[in-house]
Amino acid sequence: MKQRMKYAALAFTLGLMALIFYFSGQPAADSYKLSKTVTETVQTDGISFLLPLWFDAENFHANLRKWAHVAIFAALGVGMALTMHSWLSGLTLRRQGMQAAVLCVLYAASDELHQYFVPGRAALVGDVVIDALGILPSVAGVCLLVWLHQKQR
Repeated sequence: MKQRMKYAALAFTLGLMALIFYFSGQPAADSYKLSKTVTETVQTDGISFLLPLWFDAENFHANLRKWAHVAIFAALGVGMALTMHSWLSGLTLRRQGMQAAVLCVLYAASDELHQYFVPGRAALVGDVVIDALGILPSVAGVCLLVWLHQKQR
């Protein structure tokens, strides 16, 4: 992989990790306020049709927060898989994918531990599982696309 792409993948991954750390460091009141603003924007701007039909209107805010976990960690999975592929080219694609997934899940667990020390926040194993629901398919998807690309060569 070209040098620029190696550094772009690394910068993207580290940037997402910093963003996750920043959001996790927000006290509960600030975090709630931000996500409530996003929820209201989604509902009032008419883009709620993009969300799954089974989103319960009563729990819309909580559901949106959980899906935000899935989305940001899916993006981290993509970045980490690309980073592993570009920096660890001596490893098999399967090994690169496994390392990317493990590192992302460990980061998700450390993110929950970080939240434990933030006022009003809690560390929840369930959130790590939700994060993994974003990580695993995204890493697998990147590995599949890389494999298909290599197969065409």
